[in-house]
Amino acid sequence: MRKTLYLASLDVGLGYGSLLVLFYAATEVEVKEECASAEVEYEAKLTEVKAYPNGFRLVYTSMPGVVDIPEDGMAF
Repeated sequence: MRKTLYLASLDVGLGYGSLLVLFYAATEVEVKEECASAEVEYEAKLTEVKAYPNGFRLVYTSMPGVVDIPEDGMAF
């Protein structure tokens, strides 16, 4: 199963700015579920979701844009 990297931005309020949440998803339904879960977990409002199929570099860390997950779900 091929999954794409997404970055969700959540507004935590109180002037603290945004919380960034990274996750991989295969379908739009999965994206919506992950975003809804993050809103509940962090008690914050979703402001933006963006796909990064080519990945990106974050402070000396490379995030692959797409990953292949075996059907049994075991990535490692």
